[in-house]
Amino acid sequence: MQLVMANWFGIEELLITPKTPDTPEKQAQKIHAIKLEDVHNVISEIFVPEKRNFIVVGAFSWLNKKHTITLLK
Repeated sequence: MQLVMANWFGIEELLITPKTPDTPEKQAQKIHAIKLEDVHNVISEIFVPEKRNFIVVGAFSWLNKKHTITLLK
């Protein structure tokens, strides 16, 4: 547990560098305060048709292609 705490505070201090680092408990409170509406708002900002990309790696048959294109529409 001490290693986890040290890692937590190290990341807070080095990467995020707030004036006062959040404790894990305070961060957990922030996470629990997120509402479903907040998630939907972020999803609607990120997943818009203009930003869509589709990449296939590996074998991809014509049947899978037709099915996938149908799902994306």
